[in-house]
Order: sequence, then structure tokens, then C-alpha cells
Amino acid sequence: MSSDLRVDRAVLTGESEAIQGTIEHTDSNFLETKNIGLQGTLCVGGSGLGAVIQAGDSTVFGRIARLSSTGAPTFTTLQREIFRFVLIIISIAITISVIIIILWAVWLRKDYPGFISNATLVVDVVAVCVAFIPEGLPASVTISLAVIANTLSKAKVLCKSLMTVETLGSVNVLCSDKTGTLTMNRMTVTNVAVLDDQTDVVTARDRVVGGHAAAANVSALAAVAGICNSASFDEDTMDQPIGLRLVHGDATDSAILRFAESIRPVKELQADWEEVFKMNFNSKTKYMMKVRSFAANRADNQILRASASTSAKSPAPVSPHERFSKDDYMLMCKGAPDVLLKRCSYINDPTGGPAIPLSEESIARLTRVQESWAAKGQRVLLLAKRSISSATMTSAPSIEDNEFSDYASAHLNIGLTIVGLVGLVDPPRPDIPETVRIMRGAGIRFFMVTGDFALTAVAIAEQCGIVTNASRLHRLADLNRDIEVSSIDKFDPESDDSPSSLVLSGPDLMEMNDSQWEQACQYREIVFARTTPEQKLRIVKEFQKRDCVVGMTGDGVNDAPSLKAADVGIAMGGGSDVAMEAADLVLLES
Repeated sequence: MSSDLRVDRAVLTGESEAIQGTIEHTDSNFLETKNIGLQGTLCVGGSGLGAVIQAGDSTVFGRIARLSSTGAPTFTTLQREIFRFVLIIISIAITISVIIIILWAVWLRKDYPGFISNATLVVDVVAVCVAFIPEGLPASVTISLAVIANTLSKAKVLCKSLMTVETLGSVNVLCSDKTGTLTMNRMTVTNVAVLDDQTDVVTARDRVVGGHAAAANVSALAAVAGICNSASFDEDTMDQPIGLRLVHGDATDSAILRFAESIRPVKELQADWEEVFKMNFNSKTKYMMKVRSFAANRADNQILRASASTSAKSPAPVSPHERFSKDDYMLMCKGAPDVLLKRCSYINDPTGGPAIPLSEESIARLTRVQESWAAKGQRVLLLAKRSISSATMTSAPSIEDNEFSDYASAHLNIGLTIVGLVGLVDPPRPDIPETVRIMRGAGIRFFMVTGDFALTAVAIAEQCGIVTNASRLHRLADLNRDIEVSSIDKFDPESDDSPSSLVLSGPDLMEMNDSQWEQACQYREIVFARTTPEQKLRIVKEFQKRDCVVGMTGDGVNDAPSLKAADVGIAMGGGSDVAMEAADLVLLES
């Protein structure tokens, strides 16, 4: 295997960047280990020779395909109703035919011999059966469904099966994804904080321009945000305002890049540093890390000392209060606060002084900021840094070796200094609250199913009208494990006594028994957070077991099983081909 082997797994894991291949086992999960090449993914760099260990249905794609092919409902709602109608017609026809035969045998054949012969009796019975056949039913059903499908197509909704048209009108439970479906998928940085010193983006920029005492903190925050980033501006749009420039990258990195650009041009920030190593964000580590060295082409490439005279020469995010040599390295990290906080030992002083040791009190102050932002529906990321001496890097494995990635995570990405927090918001679509209100009025329960954290998901759900009162939410602890299923009251859409709001996370779903599932399915408002594809599939199955007609939205490969299993699977037009293939409806303009 070549040292530059890179594999793009975005179609399965959603990771925006390719990962480095290794020959060593790094994780027990096939989706996380780096020594496994997955069918359907792409090799975007390097070369290697591998051994096939799974094929066909045993591969990850195969398992997803198997789940997708076996999870579909046996009959649609219309098919069940037509089958029921046919059984009624057959029963009536057979009953009348039997009555005619009995009357002929008991009465007509004796009192009026020759009135109806045996041959005539057969003809009469067949005529009665034929008379009960609704010859126009297939044509009328097909025409009516085609008309409705044509109406949907004018609204940019592709209906892949005519039978789905009628089922769509019977849906009474709709499970919707959050990002890109309920929200606009346009992330924007709205708040930044150093410890508990919170400001908006405009105020932060004014601090840098006005020479505020804590201006260096804002500059460091912008530097980490701009450098530790996978997004980039399109060169053809650099003459436009920041908000209108085209950005290549995911929504989160794009928002953070725009924030950094508003403080200082990102090109200038990156010109101070040369990239040595980077580790892209993934679902396991939940952070992105970059190691950079001091740019060799700087005119002031010298030892930077902690003094006011040299602070102007210090390339951000180097603090004026720290010693940084031209041979040293700067590690920058960005990710989930709950993951990175464990790796941090210091935090920038909000007053502009030297970094202070991280204490229980400062952690509590930082956590309060994080929770307050999350309660408003913001996604919170922590930005951190660490100065690494050249002697430390000398004792590390070669950067070209595959072992350096594990070494950096275990030995370099510790003892970090918290640069600050950034709060991002993905606003709900303007028409979502009215849409939820209309669907509720039609008797449809509208649930949110997302992979985001519960606090953020509930805040967005409240803004969308999915949750009416976030202060009175029930959780897993409110669901009694010991109640008999038969004694649980069923959901009544006309009753106001049904339980109102419930929030459950992925780990909660794994612990629930049948009694708790029965209780959960009676709620009017539910938010499912931190869910996996298997858990989404189970959510669909649990509601279907209770005679609910379930609609499910999704756009990724991992959504295919739940889309296929739902009575109506709804895929986004910009989603994966696998999701659109598994779905019954495709929103062409999502």
C-alpha cells in the first residue's frame, strides 16, 4: 500500500473529506476502521492491494440493500381497501348464488318442473356472479390516481407509484429529518464566546478594529476558525460580499469560514502558516485537527517573545503572552465541546491576559454558555490550540508514517488551550410552522427524527411548532417499564387527555421495552435525537405495529431502509440515488 492512499467514504458515512488508508486495524466498526475498503466508496489517491473479506449481501452496502428490499409494507392502504371491498363483493355474490341454488332445489324444481333446467341454473348463477363484478373499478381507480399524480408533478413532486397517491392521504404519522428538511441548511455563526464573555459577530469585529483589550482573543478565534477548516471560497466570487461568495464545503465549515473572513481575510491568516498534518472531522473523533509550522517565507521569521513590541508580529492564533519559536508547531482543533473539553488544560483569559488553567469553575461557566446557546437551537463548536515545541515533534513518528495520525490524537492533541466557542444557527424554513399547523389540523402527528443533540433538536422543534411547550417535556424516565401493555390508553386524536411532548435519544431507544414503546407511541409530539439508521427503521416499525400509516423523509444512503419500510418514503431531490430509489415520492425542489 502506498503512503498516500486516500478513500472517500462520503456516500456511507457523510464525511466530507477522504480518509488515509492503513494496513493496521484501528476500530471494530467497519465504518470507522481505516484498513477496510468498502464496496461503493472511492479511492481518490494512492494505490494498494487488498484481500476480499466480504462479498454480496455481506458487505455494508449489501446489508443496507437487504434491509431496503425486505422492509416494504406488504400492501398499501389502497390495496388493503380494494382487497377488503373485493372480499365483500365475493361474499355477497357467493351468498346470493347459494340462495338461488337452494330456492331452485327446494321450491322451483318441485313446484314448477321445467321452469329452470340444470343448464339454465348454471347460466343464472354465473350471471349473478358476473353482475356483481364492478367492471369500471380498475379504470376509475387508475384514472383518479393518475389525475392526482399529475397534480403532484406540477408541484415538483415525483410519484413513483400510483398506489402511493392514496396512501399519502392516509398518513397519520410523519417522521421528518431536521437538517435541510425542516431547516434551510444555511448555517450562520451568530455568537462567539471566550469563556463566558459572549458577543455577536459584529461586536467581535468591532473589538478587533477598535483595538479592544481582548482583540487578540477574537483574532485567535478567527485564525483557528479560518485555518482549521475544510471549506474554501470560490476564486471567481472573491470580489463579492462575504455573504454572497460561493463556498466549496459543507454547511458548518462554510459558516465558520465566512465568520473568519469577516474578522480578517482567510488568505492572510493561512499565509502565516504551512500545513504539516491534518485530520479531518469524522463521526468517531468528532473533531478536526491541523498541525502547522511557521511559514518560511515570512520576513520576520524569528523567535517571538512575549512583549508588546512583538505582539504585532505574532501570527494568530499565537498569543502575545506566549513564547513561540520559528521552529515550533501550532496545533489547531475544532469540534464538539463534550469531546474536546476533556483534552483541554487551559483557556484564554476573556480580559486579554495570559491563558489561565482550566478549573471546575471555568468549565461550569463554559458549559452554561454552551447549554444556553443549544437551548436556542444553536449548534456549538469548541475551538482550541496548542503550541508544540520542535523537540516534541522530533521524538514523534515521521509525519509521512501512518502511525503519526494515532500518535497525534493520543499525545499531541492534549493539554489544549480553549480559544473559544462559536454558536451556529440553521434557521427553520419560513413556511414550516404553518405546514406543521396544517398537518396537525388534518390529524397527522408530526415528529422530528434527527442525529443532532437533544437540546438543539428540541429548540428547533419548538421554533417549528413541532413541540408546543419545551418546558414540559417527558423523557425516558417518565415511561414506566412495568405497566401492562393492555392497560395503556390508546392515542385519541379527538381527546385532549393524550400525553403531549416526549424527547428520546438513540441510547434511550435501545433500552426501551414493549410497554415503554406502547406509551411512547401515544404522544402527540415526539423528538427523536441522536438516532442511527437502525433506530430510524425501528421507529417506523414500532408505529406500524400499532396500525399507524407512517411517512418518512430522508436523503442519505443510510436512510434507505427506513424510507423503504415506511408506508410513504419521501426523498429529497438533492439526496443520494439510493435514497431516491428506495422512496415512493421524490421532492424535486427540496
